[in-house]
Amino acid sequence: SDRWLEDKGIGHWTVATIEEAYELLDLGRVDAVVYDHPVLLYYTLQNPDKGYLIAGEVFNEEDYGIAFPTGSPLREAINRALLVLIENGTYDQIYTKWYGSSSDQ
Repeated sequence: SDRWLEDKGIGHWTVATIEEAYELLDLGRVDAVVYDHPVLLYYTLQNPDKGYLIAGEVFNEEDYGIAFPTGSPLREAINRALLVLIENGTYDQIYTKWYGSSSDQ
């Protein structure tokens, strides 16, 4: 986020934790928070009384992953389990529960 804001010439504050950013927003000391979309979306949905909105599109989409030690026997089992969850719709149900819309939107 820092690098993107700097590249765009947008002045900003850097904080150590997302909780500090939320506090600055709550206090009206900043107008916006730039951070990972899933984290901000979750916070917004869990705090509807605050009236926060997600503005605009994701500007640097990144996928999340799970890291295993080289040769881990868990890698294949986890990959297969995730594939089953995606194919049978469970992944979208979980995503909707926590983020309010399907993962393909």
